[in-house]
Amino acid sequence: MILVGDAPYYGRFGFSAEKTGALWMPGAYDPARLLALELTAGALDGARGPGQRQRQAGTEAEPVEAHCLA
Repeated sequence: MILVGDAPYYGRFGFSAEKTGALWMPGAYDPARLLALELTAGALDGARGPGQRQRQAGTEAEPVEAHCLA
């Protein structure tokens, strides 16, 4: 699960920014507030998206497939 929120508050439920470093969202947001909680260990290993952050000028972002659990 991924959300944008207050780390001290959501941290008590297991959310952290530990695995969201390669994730980004459109629009303005504080990357330190992009938090995640893996429901299955390793679910976010290697996650990128909606595209990998551009680390060098001219680098194209790669799309990522999104999954929704109902």
